[in-house]
Amino acid sequence: MDQGWAAVLGALVGALATGGGTFLTARSAERLHKRQARREAYTGFLRDLNSLRLGAIGVRALLDALTDPANDDPAATTLIDERVEEIMSLENSLKNHVVAVSLEGPKRLAMNAQMAALYATRMTVTLAERWATYQEGGVWDATPQVIQECADKLHHHAAEVEDEARKHL
Repeated sequence: MDQGWAAVLGALVGALATGGGTFLTARSAERLHKRQARREAYTGFLRDLNSLRLGAIGVRALLDALTDPANDDPAATTLIDERVEEIMSLENSLKNHVVAVSLEGPKRLAMNAQMAALYATRMTVTLAERWATYQEGGVWDATPQVIQECADKLHHHAAEVEDEARKHL
């Protein structure tokens, strides 16, 4: 083989190697970017879900204390108002995270996230409705069981989301 053909073949092999390396690097960067997007979606969802669940249980405990005839603390009403607003805000944020988790997938994880969001909405609405009823002179009733049931379901679905997320990160 003469030097001319050797140079052409060498340049061709070099170009193919460079192109292949560039392709693999781009593909690796794309996977890394997708993994990071999933991690952010899953983390945001789980963070807000856990905060909402713990916040609702805390409000329920505050309400139980407030409805105790021995308790006459006007500051508790303001504190509960603030906490109910925080929970409602978290519930709205959670809905945005559900969209991100659903887009990132996989399907089983997305379904668990949607179920958790459904229970979060039920818990938040129940809590807000009961608080409004209580403020209007109503009685604080057996709703804490509903709130606890929703919190338990949230915990279950959060665990499912965590398990699935670990498999896909």
